[in-house]
Amino acid sequence: MPQYTNEITPEIIHTLNNPYSESDLATFRETESKFITDELSKRTAATVVAIYRHATEGALTRNGGSLHNTSARSCILDDDGTERRFGLVGDEVIYPNGEMAKIVSGTGELLKSNGRSLALVGSLLDDGDIIVSTPQGVRMLVEYDDMHFGGDFLKPEA
Repeated sequence: MPQYTNEITPEIIHTLNNPYSESDLATFRETESKFITDELSKRTAATVVAIYRHATEGALTRNGGSLHNTSARSCILDDDGTERRFGLVGDEVIYPNGEMAKIVSGTGELLKSNGRSLALVGSLLDDGDIIVSTPQGVRMLVEYDDMHFGGDFLKPEA
């Protein structure tokens, strides 16, 4: 199964700057199309500072752990059509030797599910490990030079 990191590639920049094709825009009402085009021109003027992919079931850690049995109700389809639930702060990563660690940082107040922060590539675990990749390549948070995330973003939660 492919894994995705938070690396900013030319393909990601292109997709962020061009999320709709001309034929997509043609399906919108004129006012909607103009709004989208105006917003996109503002966004393309800003620089992407970082991306943070949502960690789902099957996400991997630097030390070989894997995220299983997440507690979120929300899910996404990955590239091969497999349905995967989003990871949350408090969910556990399992290592090949059977040891477990809990996710302790995530989206903070920016985004929650079931009252808990969502886990991201970059989330910390209580054993010092970190999530480094996820099997889904679609859902991500994008940080721009003119729009930064809150102070509790990716900070360990109590």
